[in-house]
Formats: sequence, C-alpha cells, structure tokens
Amino acid sequence: MDLHAAQILKRQAELDELNAKLKTLELKAESRRPAQEVQLYAQLQDAQSRVTDVRRKIEELRTAGDKHWDEMKPKLEAAWNELRGSLERVEQNVR
Repeated sequence: MDLHAAQILKRQAELDELNAKLKTLELKAESRRPAQEVQLYAQLQDAQSRVTDVRRKIEELRTAGDKHWDEMKPKLEAAWNELRGSLERVEQNVR
C-alpha cells in the first residue's frame, strides 16, 4: 500500500469515528427542549452535510490518483477542518 492510499484509509477511519460521534450528539439533542432542539438540529444538519462533503472529497482523492494528489489534498483538509469546527459547535450546545 502506498503512502497516499494509507492516508486515505486513515482519513476514512477518522471520518467514520466522527460520524459515530455525530450520531451520538443527535441522540443527545433529542432530549433538549424544543427551542434548543431547533438550533441543534440546524447545527446537526450542517455537520452531516460536512460529513457528506468530506466523504465525497475522500472519494475524489482516491480516484484521482497520484498526479492530482497535491492539488486535491488541501481541499480535503479544508473540508475536514470545517467538519471538525461544525462538530465542535454541536458539542458545545449539547452539553
């Protein structure tokens, strides 16, 4: 397995962990008051959208091959950072 494939697998595993965390946060959000719930669900939808975006970028990187790696990896990293920020906002509001 080459370095790029290993990095893709690592990101995929990390994404699976974040997605599981998102599911846990969704369950916690269900126990909130309706007013809080509306805001949380908007944040959860944003986070889920970002999970989908990261998953798409991982797949694009996987299929692009080595010649486009340097061009596409920063896009994945940017999407990854947006996802992490989105999840952090949800976590702050679920506590």
